Amino acid sequence: MGTVNWSPPADAGGNAESGTVQAPPSFDPQDNRAVIDIADLDAHFEETDQHKVGRIDIMGFGVFTTVATESRVGDDKVTIINAPASIVNASGADYVLWDDDVGSDPNGAPPFIMVGFDAPPVTLPKVPDTGLMAQVFQNAYVEPVPPDMQYYDSNAPFKFNVDSDSEAKNAGNEKRDLTSAVDYWVAHITSAFQGSVDKDGDPDIEQAGEGLQYGVTIESGLWPLPVHSSGSLIFLETIRDDKRGNPPSMTELERYTVVHEAGHQFLLQHTDGYAPPDGAPGDYIMTNVTDQTGMAPNVAFSAGSLKKIRESKYPPQP
Repeated sequence: MGTVNWSPPADAGGNAESGTVQAPPSFDPQDNRAVIDIADLDAHFEETDQHKVGRIDIMGFGVFTTVATESRVGDDKVTIINAPASIVNASGADYVLWDDDVGSDPNGAPPFIMVGFDAPPVTLPKVPDTGLMAQVFQNAYVEPVPPDMQYYDSNAPFKFNVDSDSEAKNAGNEKRDLTSAVDYWVAHITSAFQGSVDKDGDPDIEQAGEGLQYGVTIESGLWPLPVHSSGSLIFLETIRDDKRGNPPSMTELERYTVVHEAGHQFLLQHTDGYAPPDGAPGDYIMTNVTDQTGMAPNVAFSAGSLKKIRESKYPPQP
């Protein structure tokens, strides 16, 4: 189990931009916030609040948490907290502005620790939380076994800016040790950072559009009937970013996502989560239509899902 990241290319390690502070920052001594004029951001990073929450390294002044981005014609602005009064002298200083997708080591050496302003840190590599598997799979006559630590890869490097889901899963599969047999089924799940740039919660407004992508399962074959799965990715940064400020909900959503993606490894589709008889979406765990929790009302497999799993020899794999 490794860790991977998919973000748009930029110049400072893939998820950051560098430049010089364009004008003397404004500083509010009441709350120690400052507004920093930065160079015009790359289009990938220019949406409002893209850097909520992120980090800016201002050479000679320190490392600060960014809590807002203001996109303007020409130069843009970021707001930082816990700024010193001397920040007003930062005009002309070099900076590196990180997206909120930032961790402890931009060079990728493990461990990689996700950091942020209002969410607890998460260290990668991380064993996916399978705490909901037994409850949901029992009605399918499947007894999940907790991951055997001898098959857990704890030394996988953090890989920045892979180009696609399949490339990310290939990275997660680099040290895969197990495949399924009739009497021992294997669901390969990798804890990852985040996925598609339009569904990663950066900026927050994405939640009101296509929705967020908490995980993905790589399937090969002729759509809509894939013939096998090479495994799943669980996007911990997206979960953490969406549920920051409520750690219990992060754990709950991670467990739910692990079960949902494991269901895809049995070739279950999103329509298998729809409620019979009229096929209305949004009822069972395999649905792609969820409420504000990111989960379906029924944290269970539908009757159709259970039938498919019971009839499977094992999760189809390459």
